[in-house]
Amino acid sequence: MKLKHLLIFTVVFALVALGTSCSKASEKKITGKWQLVSEQYRDNEDPEWDFDYPDADEVYIYEFVKDGNCYMYYNGRQVDSGTWIYDKSTEKIIVDGESADVIKCTSTEMVWGFKETWGDEWYEEQINFKRVK
Repeated sequence: MKLKHLLIFTVVFALVALGTSCSKASEKKITGKWQLVSEQYRDNEDPEWDFDYPDADEVYIYEFVKDGNCYMYYNGRQVDSGTWIYDKSTEKIIVDGESADVIKCTSTEMVWGFKETWGDEWYEEQINFKRVK
């Protein structure tokens, strides 16, 4: 009976460990092409999340290359470029000097977030991506 409980505990622990480690970002997971799915934002005056989605005919793709370069495409045409780095100690992505927390990063989706505060006022935003390549 104790062996059965130990086996169940081990399986549950392994599943929990796999579930949490899969959402951790790494340069390898971030490298690739990501499509903007939505942005959500809120502030101290309106604390409920507001969502913003690209129009059906608008496709924004962000490409993060292993060499530290990044490119932004709008409807298949390159419109911007820059550099990026992932700081694993702070779990932040830094794109052209601007940083965001990497809240979630799996093989299929990535979520960035940032929050600014000024005394009693604050603003928070999250950007949601899906992997396209």
